[in-house]
Formats: sequence, structure tokens, C-alpha cells
Amino acid sequence: MKRIILLLIVATVVLTSNAIAQPKYVKDAYKSFNTEKYFESSTKCTDAFAKLGVKGDIKTKGDMAYKAAESFRLTERIADANAWYEKAIELKYFDIVPEILFYNGEMLRMLNENDKAIKSYKQYQKINPTDLRTTTAIEICEQNEKFKLVKTKHIVSHEPGLSRKEMDMAPMFADAARSLVIFGSSRKGSVGDKPDPRTGESYMDLWMSAKDKKGNWQEPVLLDKALKINTGDNEGTICFDGQFKSAFITRCPNVKKQNLGCQIMVAEMSGLKYDKAGGKWKQIDTLPIKQSYKLNDSVSLGHPCVTKDEKLLIFASDAQEIGGIKSYGGRDLWSVVLSVDKKTKKFIVDGVKNLGPKINTPANELFPTLGSNGELFFASDGHPGFGGLDIFVVSPDDVANSWTGVPENVGSPINGLSNDYAIYDMNRTTGYFTSERKGPNGEYSPDIYSYKMPEIMYDLNVIVYERGTKTRIEDASVVLTEVDGEFNDTKNTNAKGKTGWEKTGDTRIIVGNKTYKITASKDGYVNDVKGTKITTVGLTSSKSFLVEISLLPLRDIVLNEVQYVRSQWTFINDATCNSIDSIAKVKEELDNFPNVVIKIFSHTDARDADDRNQTLSENRARAYYTALVDLGIDPRRIIPEGRGEKEPRKWKDEQGNEVVLNEEYINQFKTTDPKKFEYLHQLNRRTTAEVVRQDFNPATDPETMEEAKKKRNYKNYLKY
Repeated sequence: MKRIILLLIVATVVLTSNAIAQPKYVKDAYKSFNTEKYFESSTKCTDAFAKLGVKGDIKTKGDMAYKAAESFRLTERIADANAWYEKAIELKYFDIVPEILFYNGEMLRMLNENDKAIKSYKQYQKINPTDLRTTTAIEICEQNEKFKLVKTKHIVSHEPGLSRKEMDMAPMFADAARSLVIFGSSRKGSVGDKPDPRTGESYMDLWMSAKDKKGNWQEPVLLDKALKINTGDNEGTICFDGQFKSAFITRCPNVKKQNLGCQIMVAEMSGLKYDKAGGKWKQIDTLPIKQSYKLNDSVSLGHPCVTKDEKLLIFASDAQEIGGIKSYGGRDLWSVVLSVDKKTKKFIVDGVKNLGPKINTPANELFPTLGSNGELFFASDGHPGFGGLDIFVVSPDDVANSWTGVPENVGSPINGLSNDYAIYDMNRTTGYFTSERKGPNGEYSPDIYSYKMPEIMYDLNVIVYERGTKTRIEDASVVLTEVDGEFNDTKNTNAKGKTGWEKTGDTRIIVGNKTYKITASKDGYVNDVKGTKITTVGLTSSKSFLVEISLLPLRDIVLNEVQYVRSQWTFINDATCNSIDSIAKVKEELDNFPNVVIKIFSHTDARDADDRNQTLSENRARAYYTALVDLGIDPRRIIPEGRGEKEPRKWKDEQGNEVVLNEEYINQFKTTDPKKFEYLHQLNRRTTAEVVRQDFNPATDPETMEEAKKKRNYKNYLKY
């Protein structure tokens, strides 16, 4: 990928030597490609392919198609690269260069053609089963649909003040106040303003910008030319120590006929500020990693990331081995310990480490940065993701400057099908990153984007309805109270039983890290004293709360069904009727209304003598009372009463007429419909209740709970 390899350039050149003499236009194409002039070679190779025609040497035509595809790939023209890989495959040039199949799969994956990509990967896998990149690539394609679901609520915005049509990347703040940002750009006006033959754009330099009073980025300026922070070479990523005194910079030399890899430079700052001069710098030196570990000049080191304590530097490299430690393939993330030579006052490095197989893969890991909480962010095309380079994050270990956890994809919309990398995360909710997604002008070009979480907002909707009937209650008084706080507000429900609270203008009613209590009341109903609680503690995103409150009418309450053994006050508790469960549900109701006192009424049918039915009903009421007390209800809140057969139930018959289920009415079915006769008698054998008080207070009510239990002992109540 041109945009990435630009800063860690490693050209894998496949030299072709044919016995027969080659036309000049083919030789010119080879020269451009082999000297890494990929922008130029893309045109020369496609032209050469066309000129060779149908009579041209098949091997040469295949090589031209392959090199055209590589040129397009390395200059980030994905669709063109895919088309030319396909031409090379048609000519079976994969017999000579099998990796054509792998890279064609890569292009198809980035074009979101996952099924075709898998076929290409598997074809390559048969030829080269030892290339571990293929397994990961296939896994990425297979999990593509899954990763589409890995979404966050971040809002991503293009930053036009920092981005031009040329490449702009890797934003990094240069001061604690985050008022200055430095980034790499190949825009016109750079020191190396001549076109880079590898990209067709100017050589990359470091540029600086600052926000104006309105929060807009001002016109970027080049960093200090006098000290040659920027040169005719490529200068890209930059990072700073915790004190913003030392800057670590990637520089990629461009020397003819020499294959020189990128280096990490160190510059000391002095009074850095946004001005036409691009700030002031003291000195710039090479960080001696290559020298310390005797690395070849062609090895690339870049994308520095230094810890706040300036004790550890993390970087990316294509080195196959450093300090006797082998790479996992592609470009890996490494670290070295930083210290300062007491005599020269310059940085020295030691203790090189590879960040290990959980982070590094056989593919590429690049652009490490550190988050505000010590997280390690990096870009990878070797871990399963959305496609191309994705941004991943690893939480810090308990040990300082250590990350051994499993990388987590930061999700969409920060990651997408195109390359996404070089993140500067402020607090896991806001930050900046580089993406090669389709920009606002319809172009696919590396640009700088910002992201932020939408403002966290909370609102509350309350619905009040009548217990049992679900009828909405109008004009109920709803009170919102902050627990352990001073906020208190009251609103009444509308005709639909609704009310609520939301942000009004700039005033937030419900705020973060608070707990609120909601209660409701209305005349003629049992007040909802216990209330319902909501909390915003621990929430990291907006939320709409919905609270439904049911109010119990101040009238006879139909209790859950309880049955007794005939002519006894012993509960039936079997498959036909679980009376104990019914009483337990009544206990839950009373717990919901702790200030309520109820009177329990037990009724019998009309069979048997009046006095015996009265006694039976009283014993049943007291049995019900005792069961509730045994479950923990304060006995002062329950008044048992037997009503005998005196209050037959009202009932609607099949025609919808309301009738009284007295003995005269029921007896008419004794012979004609015995089942109905028994059913109507059963309806009269019921237990009901009514609310008689709403002001019960266990601390102030007469007598204690123990006194009430003793006085209202079950045996004292029973009549025989």
C-alpha cells in the first residue's frame, strides 16, 4: 500500500531477465518499476502490455500485467490493481509469481467482494500453504458480516482544514493544551516539492496548524526549515514525550541508486508555536537503533511512539530480526528502552523487544500510539477486521509500559473497508485518525478525520395507569427526586397518562452519575410511596428511560385466588389451586405499598346455616391474615374480617345482565345445570380487601409489631 509503505518503504523487486532482447518500451517499464517509480511505472507497464499485442511473449506480457498491478496497488488504486492482477492470472503468471493470487485476493477484499477474495486466497494457499497471511485473510473475509455489526456511536467527520486532495495523515498534538497539531502531508509547498515518482505527489513533510477562536483549523504551515526538520526526503509520523520537549520523527531518505530504509530522528523543541516559521527547534539527530543492533541500511524503522515517562519507544519495522529476536512477518511493532548518555546528552537505546504474537501477525502492524489511559492503539491488516488496515486497541497491563492482552477492533464507523490508521485518541470518545475512505469530493485519498461520541443525553418518560385494568390515569401527580441530592420536580400526567422530563434549551434535567426516584399519586388511589428508581451511574451513552407506575384504586381489591377445603379454613395447595403462591403475590403487592393498611374480607356461599357460615368466614379471613404475617407483613397493616354469606357477589350473565348471586338465583340451576350451580356458589366463596389507610408508619403507629403479633395470635382469633 503506497500510502503506508511510503514511510516504511520496502520494495520487493522481481527482476526479469529474458534471453531474448526486449523492446525499449519494455525496458523502460522495467526500469521505472525496479527503481520504485510506481506512479510512472503504472503507465509504462500498461502501455508496454498493450504494445506487445497478441503476438507478444506470454511471459513478458504476464510480467507487465503483474508489474502494472503492483504499481497500482502500491499507489493505492485498488480497482485498477485488481483488474491487472486478473490479467496476469489469465496469463497464468502465478506459476512464476504465486503471490499474484494473494494480492488479487487483497484487492477483492478491499472492494468488498469477499467470496471472490476467498477463492483467490485458497488458490494461493494450495501453491504456498506455509504463508500464514492467507489463513488470516480468509478468516477476515468469512467474518466480514460479523464485523459489520461491531459498531459504536461515534460520529466521524472529515477535517477539511487539515486535508487536501493530496495525502494528509497521522495527526499528533504538540502541546498539553492540544492547541497545536502536526501531521504529515504531500501537499504542494513542501520542501521536497518535486513529484515523488513512487506516488506522483510531492515528497511528504510535516505541517502544523492551530484552531482559531471559532474552533476551525487555521492554514497549516511547514515546520522549521532552518533546522531542516523537513527536507527533500519524506518526513511523516511524529510523536512527543510527556513534557513536549523531545519529538521523534520518521524520515525516509531518497538517494538515487541506494536502497535506504526509513530512520527515526529525534528533535528538541524550544517554544513551539503556530507561526509562519513553523515553530522553533534546537537540534535534530538520528536515534541510533540501526547502529546499536547493526541493522542493514535497507531496513526501515518508523512510526515512533514514546511513553509519557520517555522510558520506552515503540516503533514499526520490516526487519526480519532485531537483536537476535525474529519478526512474525511483514512489519512488526517493536520497543526499545530509551536513556540519555550523560556525556553527549543524546538518546541511546537498549533492551529491544518484539511486542509479541498477540499484537504482531504475519502481515503488517503499523502506526502505534498511546491513549489517555495508557492503551496501545495500532493499525493492522493481519487481525480480522473490516478490510485493509484497521485500528485496534490493547489495554495496558498492571506492569508499566506493557501490553499483552488481546487486541480489540475499535469498530465502525472509525474502521471501514478502506485503510484506517494513525489514530490520536483523546479519551475513547474523541480523537483524530487517518482514513482512505471515499471523501466528501468523491475521491479515495488519505485524509484526516475526527470522531466524537454524540452528547450524552438522558430523558425520562412516565406512564401512570390503574392497577388491574391498565386504564391510563389523567392528572396523576408524578414526582422526580434526585436520591441524595436537592433536585425535586413535579409534573402531572396528560389525558394519555403520560408525562416526562428532557433537556430544555441548555438545561439538562437528568444528568450523569446520578440516581433518581419517581413516585406517583392521585386522589382515590393508593399513593406510590415506594417509587421506582433509575440511575445514570456508569452509563457511557445516551439513554431514554421509560417508567410505568400502576396505582391501586381505593376500593375493594380482588385478591389472587385462594381456595379452602370445603367447610374448613385449611388452604388448598395442590395442582388445582396453589393458594400459598397466591398469598405470596399479595405480599409482594403490600411490599410495593409500604404505607398501606388493608382490611381482608372473607365470604362464603349460602349453603349451611348463617351463624356457621359467619364463623367459617372469620376463621378463613384470620388464616389468610396469619399467612401474610408469616411471610413478613407487619400485622398492624392487616385487619381480618368475616362477612359470612351476607354479601353475595355481583356477576354478569351470558346476556351481559348484571345479577346478584343470591341463593334464589343460584338455586334455579340446581337440577338443570349442576355444574353452573356449583360454579356460582364457588364465585361467592371469595376473599377481598380494601385499603383503609395510606399513612401507616411502623415507627409511630400504636403498639409494636411484636405486641400486635401477640394480641392478634392466630389461635386467639379463631372461633370454633
